[in-house]
Amino acid sequence: HGHDHHGHHEKPLNIDSVLTTIPESKKEITALLVKYKNQRGQLFIPNAVNRNSSLIAADPDIERDRMLKLVDSGIQTANLMGYFVLIISAISVFIALYSSLKDRGYEIALVRVQGATRLKVFGMILSEGLLLSLLGYIFALLISHVGMWVVSEILENNYHYAFNAWVFSRMEGYLLVVAVVIGLISALIPALKAYGTDISSTLSK
Repeated sequence: HGHDHHGHHEKPLNIDSVLTTIPESKKEITALLVKYKNQRGQLFIPNAVNRNSSLIAADPDIERDRMLKLVDSGIQTANLMGYFVLIISAISVFIALYSSLKDRGYEIALVRVQGATRLKVFGMILSEGLLLSLLGYIFALLISHVGMWVVSEILENNYHYAFNAWVFSRMEGYLLVVAVVIGLISALIPALKAYGTDISSTLSK
């Protein structure tokens, strides 16, 4: 009972001890690290190895840069998709609010009869557009970071390249402002239409 369990830590893996458990007949050379004496060797040796043998030569710096370019192109594609989603979202908010006015004309007229001013109705429609935009922004933000988390897990498992997918950038704050503006602009025409609703003609239908 005198053992100190709190001080127990997992020991780091000792490669040498693992190698001693493998029989000599099973050991194989699977990789070599080659240091070049000059730039010429760096240019010609990898090409010669790849052309004239079944071995594969890879320069760590080149492969790393290639992987980073792939990641950057993926980020640029994701940004373009984000802009496309913003445009589609703006159109969707506009269509949803404008179409709902046809079905809610009677409801808006009743609100006016009960004492609501034109300005209050106008603000109500704008608020709906703003709410839809904020909900869309939150949903898109969540989806994008979950997607980045999946990509980071794949990169870490396959290439040992990791990044934090849950870091929020300043650009996302700007996108919040953009989402609010898009929501207000998309709701502006429906709000103006609701503002100009004729109570008597709507209730007589």
